[in-house]
Amino acid sequence: QSLGGLIEAYEAVARRLGVQLD
Repeated sequence: QSLGGLIEAYEAVARRLGVQLD
């Protein structure tokens, strides 16, 4: 499992929800 890939997937979902990550 790649942690970077997991973070990327989370960011993609967050963008769909309109959430901005720092």
